[in-house]
Amino acid sequence: MLDPHGSMAGSVASATLPPGARFRCFLKSARDLTSLLALLHKDKAKRRNIRCEVRPQGLKFSSQSSAKDVMVVAWLRTSTPITFIGSTEEEFSLPLDPLFQCLQIFSERASILMTYPSGDSNCLHLLMEEDGARTECTVQTVHSEEASSDFSAIGLGLEEPKSQLLPDPASWRRALAEFHERKLDGATLQMTLKAPPPTAPPPSSGFANPSAVVFESTMLSNQVQVELPFRAFKEGFKLAAPVVDVGQVSHSYYLTSVLDSCMKAAKVVSSC
Repeated sequence: MLDPHGSMAGSVASATLPPGARFRCFLKSARDLTSLLALLHKDKAKRRNIRCEVRPQGLKFSSQSSAKDVMVVAWLRTSTPITFIGSTEEEFSLPLDPLFQCLQIFSERASILMTYPSGDSNCLHLLMEEDGARTECTVQTVHSEEASSDFSAIGLGLEEPKSQLLPDPASWRRALAEFHERKLDGATLQMTLKAPPPTAPPPSSGFANPSAVVFESTMLSNQVQVELPFRAFKEGFKLAAPVVDVGQVSHSYYLTSVLDSCMKAAKVVSSC
């Protein structure tokens, strides 16, 4: 249990799980979590629930667009000031609006201790502390059957995507910004993922920076194409084995959904 008279940060390391709880997560600052949820809360009418997954790498939050053609996935990595107690393999869904409102009680400087489940109820319990003041908040999780319809439509489900792209946020945002003027109902955006060449081509070949991702949108008689080289994915570019075998794969999405979701996400990440 936590010392009610000491600081939460000072006692969390020696704290134990309360009866019935399977995991606790301590965030030294609410800043990253608040920024992440603020991004999703802008479309709260379209995003009723979010999925939270506890993993050894950190906390993963995911939510789908109203058209269910774009999923926004965000991580709070363990490289940030985050401490786990107990299980690191949990999954649950939460209503977005109540969770976001809980985080508005204090500022982004507040530290947070999240406990799941809370007592006999299947709730997420939040204990927040700022400048010696504490407050508690409980958010009821969403039943798994109700949540499943929100997160299974685009094929990724709740598992890790087989192709993982970690682009530089600023480069990703600049690439998508080229299509903003074409944001019309019904317009589509084709995204092609290309496998890296087996060997680096010589600079004299003219292909010293081959493209990793190609965005393309065609309307009537004109076409816009933007390419992102592999150097824009310094944090990671991993394609599924079948894609590597064939060399590339293309996906088509509604342009409005991609811009509304991805541009906001890239803007928040690049400003942190």
